Amino acid sequence: MPIGACSVVIISIIATLYFIWTWSPILAQFGGDNATYLLTAKLFSPYSQSTYAVEYFSIHSRYPPLYPLLLGLLGGGESVLIAHLLTTSFLIAAILVLYKWASIMGLGRLHSLVLIVIFSMMQNTYMQALSILSENLYLLLSLSVLYIISLKDNSEKWAWVAVLLIVCATLTRSAGLPLVLSFIIYLFINRNNNKYLFSFSAILPMIAWGLFNNQDSISYAGQFSDRYSTDLVSILLQILDQSVYMLSIWHRSFTNGNTGYLLLSIIAIFCFFGMMYSLYLKRIEGIYVFLYMLMVLAWPYPAESMRLLYPVIPVLLVQTSFMIKNLMPSLNSVYGFHKGNFVIQGILLIILVPNLVLTINRFNAPVDEYLMPYKRTYDWYNPNPVAAVNGVRFTHGVISSLKDARNYIPEDQCVYSIKPSIIGLYMERISHKPPVASIDDISFYKLIEQSECRHFYLLPFASPTYNQPFYPYERMKDYIDIIKVYYLDGNNKGNIVAILAKLNNI
Repeated sequence: MPIGACSVVIISIIATLYFIWTWSPILAQFGGDNATYLLTAKLFSPYSQSTYAVEYFSIHSRYPPLYPLLLGLLGGGESVLIAHLLTTSFLIAAILVLYKWASIMGLGRLHSLVLIVIFSMMQNTYMQALSILSENLYLLLSLSVLYIISLKDNSEKWAWVAVLLIVCATLTRSAGLPLVLSFIIYLFINRNNNKYLFSFSAILPMIAWGLFNNQDSISYAGQFSDRYSTDLVSILLQILDQSVYMLSIWHRSFTNGNTGYLLLSIIAIFCFFGMMYSLYLKRIEGIYVFLYMLMVLAWPYPAESMRLLYPVIPVLLVQTSFMIKNLMPSLNSVYGFHKGNFVIQGILLIILVPNLVLTINRFNAPVDEYLMPYKRTYDWYNPNPVAAVNGVRFTHGVISSLKDARNYIPEDQCVYSIKPSIIGLYMERISHKPPVASIDDISFYKLIEQSECRHFYLLPFASPTYNQPFYPYERMKDYIDIIKVYYLDGNNKGNIVAILAKLNNI
């Protein structure tokens, strides 16, 4: 079969499998970003009326607007399923652009095809695809910028296309800052005649969004300032810890457990040199990945590193292949591959296959009919099968309780919860986080008394901020009336998944 026809078939198979994989009417996790994006999409939707909760969470969202805007205009605000399918469409389009970009980088169509197969098989890719998050739209836009600039068409028309894509990328994710900075640096290095105009046009919308975005939301700049307002030694230790942690994140992006840990570490070293080689050649992808990795290393919350690393992994793989092909020209090709790249891509495929097989087996494992939709949640892929079943049962119980709780709380009322955006999405009520556990009782009760919230939705979670299950039940038990207790299987016994309560007097 000709390579062109083979590419069409394989990309079609990848697209079909991903649409099947992400065909889900529920969220994959209770992470707040998913729910916030959907609530903002509802605000942008022309197909339904807004609600108090939708307006509240949209106004207080710190996320750039393009992704929820597209979801809203295309029906994603009306349906979680449509939002999933739209997000998957962005991923498939990004895979197509990755194939085209790798091809014009001189890797050849067969090698480019293998690269997109590897990217599609990565654990980070297919697990990320289950969430309603902006990374896949950002991936599409950032790869499109690299592709257009790699065309080496110096016409002003294509430069403006690149500017437009960069603007869209920065209005999709605040993490797009390295992309716009790399573009500006690239323009000045190459002494573009319109460098000032293009630079100003590319960065102005991002600056405008930062200035005019709601000031009540927690800004990323504020988070950096709070985290790094200590001494220089603490900052250096944070970056060092993050550097070590990044190797673990790199490994987990491909597979679970210790499979191929040493080999993946060696490939990570090759990717580092691939980045430095592109940087040495003053290529935009080298500048971009270098700045992006600095941002990842400085990011104050390691738990988000997997998401942050995801959009640059395919760029790192292409850069590495480009370096090996250029610096080792004496090695002959094997089936259209440079021998060095043939070995690396083969190792990656061998590492990826076992984990993918385990994921498929878990997806096909039997479960009660009412839990079938939850096979497309993160909990279902817990390595412990018993914990996986209990996890999806709990998720089902929480969602059911949230929908039932609407009947007890007026639409214009506010609810305290440690997961406010989930309250907004499923209960359709405004929600605030309760005061943190670290403050004293006098301050705590004063904040409660001054607040407009009079209801509590208590969950059995604990975290560094809220270090007690059902927080703040222990502090509030003498001042609240229990409206309803929700049990795991709805049979009024066993494990409690949530408690709905109302404030009486403090």
